[in-house]
Amino acid sequence: MMKMWKNNRRFILLLILIILAFFFFVKLHSYKWFSPLTIYLTFLALIFYAWETRKLRKESTRQIDIQIRPYIIPRFDRNHFIIENVGIGLAKNIYIEDKILHFPGQNERLVYSFERINIVRPRSYTTVKVLVKDKNGNELDPDNFLIYFSPEYLRESNDTNDLIFHFENIENEKYTANIEFGKEIKIKSLVKRI
Repeated sequence: MMKMWKNNRRFILLLILIILAFFFFVKLHSYKWFSPLTIYLTFLALIFYAWETRKLRKESTRQIDIQIRPYIIPRFDRNHFIIENVGIGLAKNIYIEDKILHFPGQNERLVYSFERINIVRPRSYTTVKVLVKDKNGNELDPDNFLIYFSPEYLRESNDTNDLIFHFENIENEKYTANIEFGKEIKIKSLVKRI
C-alpha cells in the first residue's frame, strides 16, 4: 500500500478531491455549488496535467540529448592512442588533460601531453599524437611509454590510470569524461558542463 501511495500520490489526491466534490454536490442538493466546484475541479485537473506534461517534456528532452550525444572512447592499437566516437553525434574540440605519472621507486616522472582534436565524426576514429617528457623536460619516444595506458600492462600490474577528456557536441554543449585505464577501459563519469 505504501509503495502504491508513493508512486501514484498525485493521482490518488486528485481522485479524493473528485469524490469529495461529488459528495458535496449530492449531499447539499443545491445547484449553486455546482458551478464554482466545477471550475475549482477543472483548475486542479489543469494544474495536474500541466505538471505531468512538464515532466514528460523534460524526460523527452533528456532522452533526445542522450541519443544525439557523442560518446568518446579511447583505445590502443599497436602502440597508437586512438579516440573513437561510438555515438551518433559529432564530437568536436576534443581536449585531453595532461597526465603526470610518478614512479616513486625509480624517482621518475613522465608527463603526457595529447594533441587537440578538432572533429571526430560519428562512428569513426582518429589517432592522437602523444608527446611524452621526462622530469627534466626531455622529449621521449611515445611508443615506448604508451604501454602504461595499455590494458595488457595494467592487467598484469593491477594498476589504473585516469585521463580526463573535454569535448563538445554539434550544439556546442560541453562534456567532461573521466576515463579509467585498468584491466579494462571504463568511463567513470560523463558530465554535461554548463
